[in-house]
Amino acid sequence: MRQGRMSSALSWMVLGLVLVGALGFYLFSQKPNEATPSEEGLETYNTVGEFQFDTHHGTQLSNSELKGKVWVAYFFFSTCAGICPTMNKNMMRVQTALKSNPDFQILGFTVDPKVDTATILNAYSGNFGVDPQTWHFLTGDKRKIYHLARESFKLGVDEIPPDPGGARDFIHSEKLVLVDRAGVIRGYYDGTNVEEVERLIKDASKLLKEKS
Repeated sequence: MRQGRMSSALSWMVLGLVLVGALGFYLFSQKPNEATPSEEGLETYNTVGEFQFDTHHGTQLSNSELKGKVWVAYFFFSTCAGICPTMNKNMMRVQTALKSNPDFQILGFTVDPKVDTATILNAYSGNFGVDPQTWHFLTGDKRKIYHLARESFKLGVDEIPPDPGGARDFIHSEKLVLVDRAGVIRGYYDGTNVEEVERLIKDASKLLKEKS
């Protein structure tokens, strides 16, 4: 009987730690970092660090290739049954609105690169009408992806320990991040909210009108 009570107490303790961690993640993702106002009416955050990952097209993409372009970044994984499908559907709206401008790009970073190989992501891209000239799903070294999310984009990301059945899940932010031609973050938007996505489209259009 005592052993059963101890096991139950331990289970509640583990659940409590998970909930505390989730709360901390939520608070962290709601306040990415400090910002300063700009002449365009958009805030200015930090500069995105260097990166290079594999695309779902079978090529590689680095931040140096994005210089002079305006782009949007976000994090997802292909087996996500929660917010990811909604985020990607909303990114279709962004692609439709801005893909005619060759200086605009969309980058979706997987938080589950072990499963999300370039081949898997290529098949997944077909669900959302991805234009290979505009929209790129990226995969690669997990540590580097998580470092980029946490240090450059200031977004929380973590892997939840597998449940007894072996199922894996991930915690990641719903934020879409707008980056200007100089690689500086200019805004954060809720990728599950249509009004926020429309605001992102307007702000990206402002940045695209700026000279390189």
